[in-house]
Amino acid sequence: MMGLLLFCLSTLLLWNLVYTQSCPSESGWVMYNRKCYNFVQYPRLVQQMASRACQDNGATLVSVNDLPEHQFIANWLQQNNQGRDSWRTSGMKTNDGVAWEGDGTVTTAFEKWIIPPEQRLVGQRLVYSYQGTEFGWAIGLPDTKYCYICEISADEVYRILQQSRDFDYGLNVDNPGLAPRGPIFLQQPEETVILGKTNTVYLDCLASGNPEPTYEWLKDNKQGSMVPLPPDRRFSFTTGKLEITNPNATDETTYQCKATNQFGTILSTTAQLSFGFLAEFSNVPPAPVYGNEYDGAQLECPNIAGKPAKSYQWYKNNFEVIRPNQQKHLFISASGKLLFSEVSISDQGTYFCLITLTSFGQKGNYIGASQVPSRNSLGFNLNVRSGGASRFQPKIQNDFIYVFPPIPTREGTVSLECFAYGTGPFKYTWSRGGNKPLPEGSRLDSDDRILILYNVKLEDGGQYNCKVFSSATNLQDERSIDLVIQSKPYFTYALTAQHVDVGSRLTWHCEASGQPIPTYVWYKNGKVLTNSPGFTVTVNTLTIEAVDAKRDSGMYQCAATNSHGTTFSTAQLRVLELAPSFSKTPMLKSLEGALGGQITIICDPIAAPAPTYQWSKDLNSLNLEAGLYGQDDHYKLLLNGNLMIQNIVASDQGKYTCRAENSLGRAEDYSNLNLADSIVLSQYPRDDRVEVNRSSILNCKASHKPSIDMIYLWKFNDHIINYRLEYEYKLGEGDLRGSLYITPTQFRNEGRYTCIATTGTDQISASSYITVIGPPGEPAGVYVSTKSIVPSDGNNLINATNLNTTRWIIWTDGLDRGSLITHYFVEFRTNLDTNWRVHPDGNNLPKYSVTNEQYPDKRYARLTNLKAGAGIEFRVLARNSFGIGAPSLPTTITQIAGARPTAFVQNIRGGGGSVGELSVVWDPLPEEDHNGPNLNYKVSWRTYEASSMSDTSKWRSGEIAHGAACKIKTDYVSLRVPLGAPQTVLADVYNATALMITWSPVPNNKESVRGKLKGYKINYWRSQRETESQALQNIIELKPGQNNLDRGLIIGLEAITWYRFNVQIYNSAGNGPKSSDYDQQTLNRASSQYPTEVYVYSVEGFGVRVNFRGITTRIREEPLRGYKVQYWKSHENILSAKTVDFGKSNTGLIRNLSSSVLYELRVFGYSRGGQGQRSSPTVYFAVGDGQIVINSETTEILSGGPTLNPTSFIILITLLFALLLKL
Repeated sequence: MMGLLLFCLSTLLLWNLVYTQSCPSESGWVMYNRKCYNFVQYPRLVQQMASRACQDNGATLVSVNDLPEHQFIANWLQQNNQGRDSWRTSGMKTNDGVAWEGDGTVTTAFEKWIIPPEQRLVGQRLVYSYQGTEFGWAIGLPDTKYCYICEISADEVYRILQQSRDFDYGLNVDNPGLAPRGPIFLQQPEETVILGKTNTVYLDCLASGNPEPTYEWLKDNKQGSMVPLPPDRRFSFTTGKLEITNPNATDETTYQCKATNQFGTILSTTAQLSFGFLAEFSNVPPAPVYGNEYDGAQLECPNIAGKPAKSYQWYKNNFEVIRPNQQKHLFISASGKLLFSEVSISDQGTYFCLITLTSFGQKGNYIGASQVPSRNSLGFNLNVRSGGASRFQPKIQNDFIYVFPPIPTREGTVSLECFAYGTGPFKYTWSRGGNKPLPEGSRLDSDDRILILYNVKLEDGGQYNCKVFSSATNLQDERSIDLVIQSKPYFTYALTAQHVDVGSRLTWHCEASGQPIPTYVWYKNGKVLTNSPGFTVTVNTLTIEAVDAKRDSGMYQCAATNSHGTTFSTAQLRVLELAPSFSKTPMLKSLEGALGGQITIICDPIAAPAPTYQWSKDLNSLNLEAGLYGQDDHYKLLLNGNLMIQNIVASDQGKYTCRAENSLGRAEDYSNLNLADSIVLSQYPRDDRVEVNRSSILNCKASHKPSIDMIYLWKFNDHIINYRLEYEYKLGEGDLRGSLYITPTQFRNEGRYTCIATTGTDQISASSYITVIGPPGEPAGVYVSTKSIVPSDGNNLINATNLNTTRWIIWTDGLDRGSLITHYFVEFRTNLDTNWRVHPDGNNLPKYSVTNEQYPDKRYARLTNLKAGAGIEFRVLARNSFGIGAPSLPTTITQIAGARPTAFVQNIRGGGGSVGELSVVWDPLPEEDHNGPNLNYKVSWRTYEASSMSDTSKWRSGEIAHGAACKIKTDYVSLRVPLGAPQTVLADVYNATALMITWSPVPNNKESVRGKLKGYKINYWRSQRETESQALQNIIELKPGQNNLDRGLIIGLEAITWYRFNVQIYNSAGNGPKSSDYDQQTLNRASSQYPTEVYVYSVEGFGVRVNFRGITTRIREEPLRGYKVQYWKSHENILSAKTVDFGKSNTGLIRNLSSSVLYELRVFGYSRGGQGQRSSPTVYFAVGDGQIVINSETTEILSGGPTLNPTSFIILITLLFALLLKL
């Protein structure tokens, strides 16, 4: 009986020993209830980065499922976290309780909050914090860095222990970038709305993979299913791009792209193709609107149906455009209302509302913009009743603060409008609740009545306050709104490729944020996954109990969906069956250990499933079992197969052999251990290749006596790493103390790493090089040419028109970063539209198509049909198996010669005319379609006889400038302000900070000027950063005797900046209409350098020779044209100086100088950008003596100066007198 009891007790102790060693405690993991926990105190991370850090070990942020688990976590923190920090979890507050994103569960049965209910905001992240005497639940700030807790099932602890695996694991491939892999999308189709008409519409789809994927397009069959696209001659495919010619209403549906190669199939996000529409206004005249003078008023544009969105403009009487930036008491809301803060008699009149179809502004989601429909309303008569002058305090109207778009979404642009009635002038100010600053990059518009937020984030939501103050009444009003930012789901914890041992358990997890909170669906090879034997789908977690190569290998996708759409996260599952092999990870053949110290011998073969390990020394078995050891055991076989030797003695020297065996085979390798009295590195870092955004580890461990304190330092490219400032670096703990983690690894982390192990009196070091692989680096040396590097490439450009709008973009490859570059993209933007777009001729160009054997290192692409009259920049992106890399630097701006307009004017219509008056309205051409400056429209009209089959009346024509509406009248009402506008407005660069504007002058007659011409006004502003409301003005008055002007200079501009300007005349009654806008960029800067080593020598006759050291120009400076020398008599001002142009020579003669006169001289370089810096200090010289070197502070002739003769003495006296005057 006693024997049986002892046997049971020993069995229980043995089971408990194995159980307690299931988590890798040497790496800091702690076990509770068959789960492993890692409490990471440093580095502290934000939510997304903490989630990724756990993911690197196959774990998730902790989920707390019951009260005992909470108590375990709280007790551990109470005992081990003396700093009482806050710790991140996967929890999120919901209306019902807490949703744990780590395992997809929701806790409602218990709660451990330590904060009051009003602070528990729905959607906020849960952290463990300390309050009073215990740890409990609190709300963490979204952008604050906290400690964090990772969690993983003990059944999946292999994911912590196994070496980092990539697509080359188990394959005879050294470079992961060349390894076979499944498809991953690089470009996906976007929601597309056709506004008006178009001949062609494209939906883009592009995936990487090895081998290259094939593509199939699916279409919603209007019955809730996606089916293959039916055959249609209007549909064509180029790689993954779908082109639909002559799209019509039958094409309006949802599309999806499918990419496939031998490893599986993936689905793209769906994209809705739809046609915008805009209904008609009612023919019923609107009722008159009455307002009292000095009161506020509003006109509301009738609501007509339209999608996707509408923009509004208002006109008064004869199409006088309402401009709120100039008429401060007026405001046009994005809701369509025209509001008056204070009505005056002059506001009385007839108002028209113009609605234009538009989009909410997302990039690339609409086409056909040059044919966008618009509608004109019938006129609103505003009648103003006279009243006594009164002052009213400001009162913000009920509709405000108004938010546009009504449902603001993440990464979009949001406008907050504020408007008040009352007596102005008003001052509007904006603020946020909680003393938060306004979001970065936000700006104010329309006299501060609009706050515009760009690229909004979820955390930009919250309370916004508008305050309006009237300086007339010294009173104010204030209004607040809670802004809620919604979002299509985006992944904070994306799937990563899994390379898993056959038969092992896999828990796959994804995490997405979004507003509303997303739901999840899992896919395998494009098919929905549901619970089945061996498969468990729990919200955002997929568990496979025992992976099987035939059944489970493939492409998996986690789809997160809310009301704004669906987003996919995609990754490949490789199920591995590999016999053990040391071919790619051989053991080190020679190791050194210190007597009395500790060493770990690494045994890390490639194997799947995980092997068992047997260790022997000098061919004698050590009889060890993984994880079965005591704390003081001399030999320890760790769970990962490595052998640890503690308290090394002389007899430990020898040959250690590791044999790894699984069901598919066995392999063995060895290391020789040599002993030393001093410290030695038993593990040292090795060269490695790491994929960007993945984690990497550099091992370093010294063998030393336990009584010695060992300190580890790491250097990156000879710079000591500061872990508190360089957050991606972290030192290992426990058995990995001394190792360096890089999380996540970026391209900037590539370089040489040195581990230094030191005791203070002794140290040893070793180095390795980390190569970071990933998408290719930016192409280099991109430039634009009017000729191809391959002469035959231009043969099919048969006329000059094609050549004028054709350019060749030439570049060289950047770094391939571990995978061969296969394709390129060429993007462009113009000075009229600064959004980068892929040119149709530069989309996904295969490398072979841009390479010529005559120039193997050059790449080239021919781009045709460029925008005439525009300044264009280009840049190039490269693609490899990892994805699309960063863009190159933009080229310098290439000005394409202007040409006659080629785009058709669209949507010609009438409306708003009266008896004897014909009103003609059309949609103005976008600026990029002007093909040059000073666009005019030619309007032709003739009478129409309804009873006649044909109209034989003659056409009559007239011209009108771009931006104006056309009124054809039989009688004109006499007005005092001018009617004529300058034509043919052009600009020429004057220097880096000035432009010379020229124009064809307005005829100085009664018809055009309507009075006495007083002069011209040039309005100018920075076109890429400002609007016309922020324009400056240069007023040029006619001088006595002048009858007209045709040019004017604007100065004080910024170098290398695009300016937009227009010109108008003015008389005593006011300003005339403005000319068409014109764009021109200023030159690069003048040289910032000045010539040095200036020397002056006398020559025969009354002259001197000047020598000096020239200068070189810098980036963004105009090329040097030459040098000029200025000289003047010393007693005169520099303004009287004479100038001699030396050209590009740094030596030259100055003649016809006076004797016995002291001169001063300075030299400067000049360019198209203007005059550069003058040389300093001033050089003094005289004819016959040459240069005179004098200290201006002491008035002493310095050594090396000329010998004094009588002439020199006279000159010296003159010089001293001049210096005294200057002092």
